[in-house]
Amino acid sequence: MARPATRTPEVYEMIVERLRRGEYSRGPLPSTRKLGSELGVSKFTILRALRLAEKKGLLRSKGRNRFALSPSGSKKKAARFACVVPAIDLASSFNWFLSIDNVALQRGGSATLIDYRSASDPRLTQALAGKYDIIFFNPSLHPLTPLLSRLLAQNRDRVVPLYEDIPEMGLWGIDNMPVGAVDLLVFHLASLGYREIHLIGCLPIAGRQQQLIDRWRTRLKAVGATGTPVFPNQENPFLPGEAHTLTRTFLASHPRPPAIIFADLPSAIGGYRALWEAGHKPGVDVAVAALTCEPEAALMTPSLTCLKVPSRESVIAEVADRILGGARRSKDDWVTTVLPQIKLLQGESSGNSRKSSS
Repeated sequence: MARPATRTPEVYEMIVERLRRGEYSRGPLPSTRKLGSELGVSKFTILRALRLAEKKGLLRSKGRNRFALSPSGSKKKAARFACVVPAIDLASSFNWFLSIDNVALQRGGSATLIDYRSASDPRLTQALAGKYDIIFFNPSLHPLTPLLSRLLAQNRDRVVPLYEDIPEMGLWGIDNMPVGAVDLLVFHLASLGYREIHLIGCLPIAGRQQQLIDRWRTRLKAVGATGTPVFPNQENPFLPGEAHTLTRTFLASHPRPPAIIFADLPSAIGGYRALWEAGHKPGVDVAVAALTCEPEAALMTPSLTCLKVPSRESVIAEVADRILGGARRSKDDWVTTVLPQIKLLQGESSGNSRKSSS
């Protein structure tokens, strides 16, 4: 049986959901023993969850481990979150929306997913002009139109870019894996003796792609290495297929590449196929790493060297609490907060590889 403390977050969410439905609006909550019986946990786990809800301002203590709905919490307007993403990136952005929705629910609010097709899509402008407390915005539009620039300027205190910055608007993006995480992969491969480290990817977000290339080049220079960035000229919704084609083309001109970093998991999947087809075994003939944290990386053959990162929810929760509290974060704050939490997960794909002094 799991220890009570391990179930506290789960029980807290159950209690918050009951509060949202108004189950305890007419009187105090049931005793910790009764709640524990209803939810199948000990009264100590219930008490921890109730104290967390009290800390969040949702409940007030009535003494002797009894709680009731907080007057201030009951009168407070429920926060409304929006997750605004391009339709072409809807699949990968959906995981962000699920995390945003969970954070909103934990705070007694709600979240709405809005996908847009172009800069002229009315859903985009309506979302930015809507009555949302926080707008998580995936900005794949370059350059910004005058209307979007005006809306962003008017709402800059509640707009949070996903993945990339919008520096011209003074908006700094959030990500549980910022492009700066590529440092760990470059330094890892360099520590194994590689001085030729290529970068291949099919990122659907042009701004993030350029930021990644710039960071990778800076780190290559720092370790005395060289490499070629390989990215498509236009977006393709089937990223693994595009990466497969890109890697095959790259291998035609670089038949024996010492080391490759793929920009994400879909790129690595397509790239793996191309490497095997060309007779290159990852981890033996070529060192491979990827800017990804997905658990599927450990199940690839060979296991893919990648990264361990903080959860999306933890990053979203921090920025949401700060904005709802009237504060803002700066770019440097995000770098210093997130990057130290990212760790290298060395898989077989970068081990026992052929080193190169080229």
